[in-house]
Amino acid sequence: CNSDQLMGHSEERRRNTEAWKVVQHEVVDVVKELVADDIDDEIVHRLVGILDINSISFTSARDGVVGRALYPLLAMVNHSCVANCRYAVNTEDFSTVLRAKRKIEEGEEITINYSHPIYGVPRRKQQISSKWFFSCTCARCCDVTEFGTNMSALKCSHCREGLILPDTPQRDSLWRCRFCSNPFEPDVINEVVKKIEDALYEVLDMNPTVKSLENFVKENSKDLHTKHYLNLIAQRNIINLLTKESNITREMAKKVIRLSKAFKSTLALLDCGYSEWMGWALKKINKAQLELLKLDLKEKKINKNAFAEESETIWKSMREVENCEILCTPLKYSDTV
Repeated sequence: CNSDQLMGHSEERRRNTEAWKVVQHEVVDVVKELVADDIDDEIVHRLVGILDINSISFTSARDGVVGRALYPLLAMVNHSCVANCRYAVNTEDFSTVLRAKRKIEEGEEITINYSHPIYGVPRRKQQISSKWFFSCTCARCCDVTEFGTNMSALKCSHCREGLILPDTPQRDSLWRCRFCSNPFEPDVINEVVKKIEDALYEVLDMNPTVKSLENFVKENSKDLHTKHYLNLIAQRNIINLLTKESNITREMAKKVIRLSKAFKSTLALLDCGYSEWMGWALKKINKAQLELLKLDLKEKKINKNAFAEESETIWKSMREVENCEILCTPLKYSDTV
């Protein structure tokens, strides 16, 4: 693979005049001053576009490394919101590995997800269009219900009975209540979702608590479908907060299990196979189940033999967590590959 095969999307990027001017001032002019005055501006702009559009981000909790890099061969892998592969970067030597996250059928294209499976239709379409300049036509994006999860659906403000979903998969499609058929302009939907999303991240940016996040869900229950992706994001943060408690009560452990299973059941329909989020959810469920076992033993509801047997069953299920972690592990760190 060479740079001629990678897209720079100069024409599309030029339409954002402010961003184009910033690149001209902070990159193009600086390169010309440091290297040579006679370098064609268009060449530098194209190279900036290639780096911006085709490079990947990576973080390493192991050593705290955060960065972006261009891997020309990996950049040739196309996007799908129902991707069958995932990449991982080794931050020691910056090598990368691409692994299958589920069985890939003969003739099936190898794909990765440029976005995150938790995001709903408006967020994904806006992100993909503005960042990579294409419209996704994967199976998920062509299904307005997103495989029956309705994770982008709003509740109708008119009849208070039906769910509002797009008429068609097109980005500019009207949205319509499935009960009373009342239409909604896409800009109105985007404005409502953006307002609620801003409110969520305001909560998350201010030392959130379980109560503050549960209040967010309750306050927006009249507008958001139960499985809306903003509720799922709040739910994941609630689970993380509950499991950080030093003394987990029986009620807290049960809540972790219930929320984690609900989170898993929804996202599993959208993102099949092994994944980071799947490993996270399974680990939370297993650890909460162990906490309940410990409480049962402490309260003498079970004996030590029953505790040992049931603990073994839970630890066996951790193998699925290990498979998810292998998928997200750089080649050098994995002792299984």
